[in-house]
Amino acid sequence: TETTLPVASIITTPSYTMTVKEGKLYATDAVDNVSDGTLKVFDLTDNSEIGSFTVGVNPGGIYFND
Repeated sequence: TETTLPVASIITTPSYTMTVKEGKLYATDAVDNVSDGTLKVFDLTDNSEIGSFTVGVNPGGIYFND
């Protein structure tokens, strides 16, 4: 396991909430707190964005149906 934080940023987009699951980083952006927000998904093996979705206002939680 890693014992130090990375020097380079993984993402540059603003985020309101972040969750990591199965090698993917899920990050929400509340935008302006009155409009729909966004959920972006990043692959942590190469830090690439693999998805972007419009979600509801102030997306403050990320939940998985396992």
